[in-house]
Amino acid sequence: MLRALLTQLISRRRPDDAPPTAQLADDPLSRAKRLAEGKAHDQALALADEVLQGDPTNVEAAVLRADSLRKTGRIQEAKDAYRRALVLDPTRADAWLDLGVCHHLEADYFWARVYFRSALVLAPGNASILNESGMAELALGNLERAEVSLEAAVNSDPQHAEAWNNYGIVLARRGDRASARRSFLRATFLKHGFYTAHCNLGLVCRELELTEEAEQALRNALQLEPKGVAAMLALGLVLQDRGELDEAFHVLEAARVLAPDDADVLTALSALHLSKGDATAACGAARAALDRRPNDGDARLALAHALLSQFDFEAGWPLYEGRRDASVS
Repeated sequence: MLRALLTQLISRRRPDDAPPTAQLADDPLSRAKRLAEGKAHDQALALADEVLQGDPTNVEAAVLRADSLRKTGRIQEAKDAYRRALVLDPTRADAWLDLGVCHHLEADYFWARVYFRSALVLAPGNASILNESGMAELALGNLERAEVSLEAAVNSDPQHAEAWNNYGIVLARRGDRASARRSFLRATFLKHGFYTAHCNLGLVCRELELTEEAEQALRNALQLEPKGVAAMLALGLVLQDRGELDEAFHVLEAARVLAPDDADVLTALSALHLSKGDATAACGAARAALDRRPNDGDARLALAHALLSQFDFEAGWPLYEGRRDASVS
């Protein structure tokens, strides 16, 4: 059903970013830093521009400006700003890292990896850089390199919750679900409000047939994010596994209301309708899923099951023969 664990919400904690210990002076750059720490990024950007107008070679202001642009979603401008900062000081590992993050956010994983490697040359043991590098390798399909990088990240900083979560994703991808479960548990222990790690824990526990633990993890995720469609979808699947069809339907319908175009939710509803004996509704949900994602193997298989249950072999068998394209046959 879900082709990969939940990788779309990757946090980017910087374990080496400690709050300032001394009172900052009341100059524009210091005020800009305080505003950035308070997430007032537009105001921080304005002050950074003011500093750079007076001193175009101020590296701290240049990096702060780039950070503010990135955090307000102005990714192309942020990339240009990081490059200007790196012309001023090419030894800034943090700027190389964040330039890579900008490319990663745009799904430009090749150049993200290039910039992460530049950052690692300057700070070879930095867990955040190793974490980001691992995720870029994963996106490029280099599972072994991703595992090496993420294992190095958690060894470098055992308190890095995001790296433990991402390491768990890699372990699950290569089939070591028991170790993945331990990694996700570690992530949730280190960061109790880590929605994505709770979702991933629930998914891998489902694959391990630890249905009670899976349900608890996913309910924990929904306590953190009550409108989390990913957690709702996974919980609906777990409840269906346990035969609690009415509650599963309630959860999946809530997910469909929140995300009416989500093909995975519609596919899950198709299977659930079929389990409840409503083949017509199952066909409708599967067709809706295929409308959203025409080449989806899971949706095709769901439609095949629904059609075959109605003895429509002419339409159902060709779809069923394509079950190898589905994540679950």
